[in-house]
Amino acid sequence: MSEEYDYRLEDPSVERIDEFVETKILLAKSNVSDAEADSLFNKEKLDVFKGIFKRPKPAEVVIKKITKGLEPYLVVGGRYEIRYLTERTYDVDLLDDAVSVFILGEELTVEKIEEEETEVEIKTEKKKGFFDGLFSSGKKKPTSKPELQIKGIEHVFSESEIMEARNYDGISINPENLEEADFTDMGLPFLDGDGAIVPKEYIDMDKFIAELVEEFATRPEHAQRVLFEKLALTDKKIYFYPVYWAEMVYKEKDTKNVRLDAVTKKIEAPKGKRFAPPMDGSFSHTEESTIADDGTNTCPGCGAEIDDEITFCPDCGVKVT
Repeated sequence: MSEEYDYRLEDPSVERIDEFVETKILLAKSNVSDAEADSLFNKEKLDVFKGIFKRPKPAEVVIKKITKGLEPYLVVGGRYEIRYLTERTYDVDLLDDAVSVFILGEELTVEKIEEEETEVEIKTEKKKGFFDGLFSSGKKKPTSKPELQIKGIEHVFSESEIMEARNYDGISINPENLEEADFTDMGLPFLDGDGAIVPKEYIDMDKFIAELVEEFATRPEHAQRVLFEKLALTDKKIYFYPVYWAEMVYKEKDTKNVRLDAVTKKIEAPKGKRFAPPMDGSFSHTEESTIADDGTNTCPGCGAEIDDEITFCPDCGVKVT
């Protein structure tokens, strides 16, 4: 049996119910040792600088330093529900000659709305006829149409699913683009231990949730009385992925920071803000997403050209709209 609600707009709204689970701290298992990281960087260093007209020699590329770090991602999932009342005015279509309407035990009088006459200017000279002036001018009398407006109170229920993932810089990431790995639940003490190398602003879960509340759990402006409101966050996680960074220099003038994913063993010189910089901060980002002259979008995460209609970059998973 469905629940019944009263329709008194003057009664106060209820407070929102917040149900949040505890945050889990998960560390991905590294598949690369320090020695293997050094070997992989040396193996790939020439390809990092190779180009159409550039063929580096081993002696021309120097690895100045290798830094080990952690890349964090915040993931939150849940549901927002709201049930509320709002007053609205409805226009009711009636038959042309209607004078009253009986709705729910009440008789409502129909108002007549006068229509304006429309005069058509005749530019050609009209010859005067024999009967002109003997009868009416020929103009149509103003007509009227029935119109009825009634006020009602709508009972509205709305719900939305929440599944958001964000990187260190607050950029939304497609959760499906997070690397699959073997994770260990480290617990909150990890944040004050090995996880302390990650800046606190990278893993500010409170700020992340506040932004989600503003985006997903803001009451509609037309809601006049809230009967029920609930925000349930059933999934709160901070993922840490181990990475290595190598600062490489070609011919003592061209420098690149190269990233080694310790889960997938993939090496790349990333663009944009998809990945967190080395823990010492020695990393230069490319510009934010822009619209090129030809109307194409550029992903802020990897710099690839993308279609206007997509939400997440198919290459790196960064939210672009």
